[in-house]
Amino acid sequence: RRNKKVVNAPGSDGLLNDLSISFMGDPSGFVSSRQQALNNAPVFKARIGGQRTIFAASREAVMEALNNEDGALDAGSLYSSLLAALVGQESLITAVDTSNQWRRLHFAAYSALTHAAQVSVGVLHEKMISWAKHLFSERSEGEGASQSAIEVDLYAAVKDGATEALLDVLVGAMHHDDRKELRQLLKEHFRAATSVPINVNGGIFGAMFSTQYSRGVQAKEKLSQRVFADVLERENASIMANGGCTGDCGAALCALLMSGASEDNSSSSELKPEEVVTLLLVLCSQLIPKTIASLSVSVAKVLADDTKLAGRVREEINSKLVKVQEDSQLDCNVLDGMRTLDAVVKETARLFPPLLACPRNSVRDNSCAGFSVPKGTRLLAVIPSANTDSTVYGPNAADFCADRWTKESCPASVTFGAGKRQCVGEYLAMTLVKLVVISLVRASSKWTLKSQPTEGVKYLPVLTYRTSLVFNFIGPS
Repeated sequence: RRNKKVVNAPGSDGLLNDLSISFMGDPSGFVSSRQQALNNAPVFKARIGGQRTIFAASREAVMEALNNEDGALDAGSLYSSLLAALVGQESLITAVDTSNQWRRLHFAAYSALTHAAQVSVGVLHEKMISWAKHLFSERSEGEGASQSAIEVDLYAAVKDGATEALLDVLVGAMHHDDRKELRQLLKEHFRAATSVPINVNGGIFGAMFSTQYSRGVQAKEKLSQRVFADVLERENASIMANGGCTGDCGAALCALLMSGASEDNSSSSELKPEEVVTLLLVLCSQLIPKTIASLSVSVAKVLADDTKLAGRVREEINSKLVKVQEDSQLDCNVLDGMRTLDAVVKETARLFPPLLACPRNSVRDNSCAGFSVPKGTRLLAVIPSANTDSTVYGPNAADFCADRWTKESCPASVTFGAGKRQCVGEYLAMTLVKLVVISLVRASSKWTLKSQPTEGVKYLPVLTYRTSLVFNFIGPS
């Protein structure tokens, strides 16, 4: 890289060229229009919220930014802000991303959540089936006909169901009675920390996140780490007195408590109790349920708009579930074998990523895709533009084509990031989205959109439609 020619990024980031209003109004559209105006530049610059900002727009530029290994493009300050708001401390995230402590925590969280999602597929499937039945029975009460259309604001409904499912993943359905107090505390923490308070710029984003941040402060005053640690210690002692846990329960918490290997399995790295508590509280942000809800709504809209594709998905789900014995549960092998459903969810995640960008700060003069990134500059690795890069996904990159995922050569999207900061809950989120779709298919014979959205999408901070999407569900025949 030292010998590579570096040039200034196109665009303007002067004091009199602040484009905050345009960016806030339609961030994804802003990136697309600016990139086109600058001859499809892979990287461009602009001033947003009074701060010089580099936008990595092509997939190559995004991957280079996210896979930066020398710490020049740092996300530490962002995650320090997150921890300060959610759990009241910044000490677990050091000034540089390359710390061994961060790598150990990231690997432990990724392993625990992935393992929990794989082991708990059957339990989560049953939970989401019950969720869908309850959802429809509530709304159909008194209608008197199984074929009546039931109106559902799916985003709000899925977010609530996903929150409960996430608690089962974290605490463990098998430990429902053993960890009642901790589960209740986490529920309160969920309600308090309703969203991730990312302070990109106080002058522009402060009002947007002020209410959410104040709730986080109130949660910290009442739900300190010490309170969680005391409850965890007390309930652990009770579980041990009753024979302990082998780790087969599928609870991410138990996996974290038993975590003893580093990413390369070279040394022991048992987590400290305070580290386990901190990870629990960070994972109990509403960002995960909102991500699941956002993707689920997008998948439901895709299937409502394409009845032929919806028929293929429905036929596959029904045929696969028929093979599951009545006395057994759905497992991850059966779920992974639903190829059409998997392709639809992956393509939806590519075209409708829940998050707009992965932010980084340049801690020293650096470059991205051959363009200069000066020290102190904010860099946004833009996910939607990277996911629709025609040099990677072909001339139909902007079109929905689930069949592209049947080809082994199709590059993975960057919806959940890449590199050492890749989302630890990717497998869990994709699994729960599939289970939401399965539960909706099993509880209804079809669904349609009450009306098509006319006002586009917004990121606050997760992708949602400016006008809530209401679906009409027809009960099973």
